[in-house]
Amino acid sequence: MASHLLSFARWAERRAPGLAAAAASPRVRGVSAVRSGQGTLWQSDGSAARCLVVCLSGHPSGLRWLAGSIAARLPGLAYVAGVDEDAASAIEHASGIARERGLDVGLGAVVAEGDRAEDGVRASRMLPASRLVLVAPPGIPGLEPAGLPTTLLQASQSAADRAGVVELEAAMRRSGVAVRETEYRDIADEWARYPRAVPGSRRALDDLVAFLERGIGQQSTFEVIPGWDLH
Repeated sequence: MASHLLSFARWAERRAPGLAAAAASPRVRGVSAVRSGQGTLWQSDGSAARCLVVCLSGHPSGLRWLAGSIAARLPGLAYVAGVDEDAASAIEHASGIARERGLDVGLGAVVAEGDRAEDGVRASRMLPASRLVLVAPPGIPGLEPAGLPTTLLQASQSAADRAGVVELEAAMRRSGVAVRETEYRDIADEWARYPRAVPGSRRALDDLVAFLERGIGQQSTFEVIPGWDLH
């Protein structure tokens, strides 16, 4: 059943993204979504936000489960950038919202999915104390990773650009970036967009949230050992 739903989501993503999201990306209870600028802001209904997470994807409508879960579990503000919104605009807009609400703009992170990995890297350089998560990233030729924040790479062993992911991690390590790769054998790369269709998506989400919690969330140890407390 899950494989058929994933096939449908992949088909619908090309023709009717909203339909794909409704079919395979559930809403999260206890959070609200507000259209803001070019993107969407997700926030917890019951807890005050204490951190900022900027999310980038080529299919932003599919991130409502991921963004809603981040908002509810950290708790935080999760800003999902619009499909045509570049990294600088997304950071500027989300940071303005955070300042209006009295949040420490430096206590933030970037989550970039799929082919927006390079935009995610750019955005992470604009937050002074961020963590970076790249979900199913393609390779980024010519990347100069020095100075990037503590990074989590989440990709499947069967990723289309597996060699690029391996090289990305190696380049980060050579430059002294604290990086951890979570290499999934049995979780498809679309888990963040279509959790209903991908077995194991809850595990991948738990890995991502745990990583953010230790850097910017309730269990933050960022000021103690920001470089190596990866999980």
